[in-house]
Amino acid sequence: MKITTRISPINPNLLKVTVDVGMESLYAYTELPPQTNAAHCLEETIPNRNQPIIRALEQFSQLARQHGFEGLCVLCEPTGGYERRLLRLARQAGHFTAYLNAESVRKLRVVQSNDSTKSDLKDPKTMFLLAKLGKTLTHRNLSGPWLVLRETHAYYEEHDRHNVVLRCQIHRVLTQLFCEFTFKKDFLFESPALPHLVREFGLNPYRIVATGQAAFYRRMKKHGVRLRTLERLWQDAQRSVLQHLEPGYSDLLETNLRELFEDFWRCQQRLEAARQQMIGLLHQLQAQGEVKLTARHGLINEFLLARILAETGPLEDFKSWPQLLRYAGMNLCERQSGTMIGRRRISKKGRTLLRKVMGQVVLPRVRKTDLYGPYYHGKKANGMVGQKAMMAVARKFLKLLWGLNRSAQDYAPARVFCSATQFQPLAQAA
Repeated sequence: MKITTRISPINPNLLKVTVDVGMESLYAYTELPPQTNAAHCLEETIPNRNQPIIRALEQFSQLARQHGFEGLCVLCEPTGGYERRLLRLARQAGHFTAYLNAESVRKLRVVQSNDSTKSDLKDPKTMFLLAKLGKTLTHRNLSGPWLVLRETHAYYEEHDRHNVVLRCQIHRVLTQLFCEFTFKKDFLFESPALPHLVREFGLNPYRIVATGQAAFYRRMKKHGVRLRTLERLWQDAQRSVLQHLEPGYSDLLETNLRELFEDFWRCQQRLEAARQQMIGLLHQLQAQGEVKLTARHGLINEFLLARILAETGPLEDFKSWPQLLRYAGMNLCERQSGTMIGRRRISKKGRTLLRKVMGQVVLPRVRKTDLYGPYYHGKKANGMVGQKAMMAVARKFLKLLWGLNRSAQDYAPARVFCSATQFQPLAQAA
């Protein structure tokens, strides 16, 4: 007979209160200890506002004390932000908080009620049963620079997506207005001459040609634009006006293009400000000793390190690197039954943005002469597709960062692909 001891993640002396969170209302449920053979089930609908939540938490806290509990544990599903008010107020009142996995709740609801229907009043009961089984997730309460770093990263990502949309819109309008524009995107979005061209002529070939070649050259040379660039722009403009757009239509496209470029430049300024703020927060955390990792040429720069830490939070919260991989949704899921062995895939049940950033981090590291080049190209040579090989590199890189933070040792490239017993003789020989 095999006997094991399992420790409950939640103190059994805490009264569990499960809450289904909605935008306007909260549906709370708990069970008090039975006096005989039945449990007293308490249900309450609470407006999702500060004062009603505070009053409800106080009532549940009084019930917990009356029935001999040490305190209160508030549990809910992540709902994309609507649960933050509840959890923050519960923490402020000194109560414990935890999450429940939404997928686990959905599947257990089918088992519990024998149907697949969903109800806001039924969900808290299923959540309570899940909590009794100990299937809870830690609610990481980030604060101080960590909280600001994460929210700044969310702000950066939102504007980065908007930046991509603006680029596409600019290209769409430009192909209609300046159809023979031969410059590439580096000139269009990074050249110092482009803002002057937009503000002087709206990047409108009809306006450029109507101004005249000499006047066009003279006005643009004042801004330091090179003669070769001006000659190429003039030729592009002459070829573009051959399609003879109606004046009203070309003016409308010019106005649209001016507005899009102004939005794009403002977005670039916001991205740079967020970037500098994140790097400053990284320096602050390093100075406080909360981050032991440092940027290193050939491994990772400060901004990408700040982006990773914004998503992971303090790496000391993860007791092992597999736990960190699960948090990122980069853990492997196996499918095996009897003699059947399915394909292994990553779970993708974690922080999507962290996986995206990890892909950006390892992209320059898989060149043949770089750190993970031989490993990556070896995987591809053995038949692994490129995207899957990149994920294998990202998993190793995240494990490397976790190990560097835990050991607080300097980064040694020779140590990456060998064990401690193999590395010690190499270090002694060096």
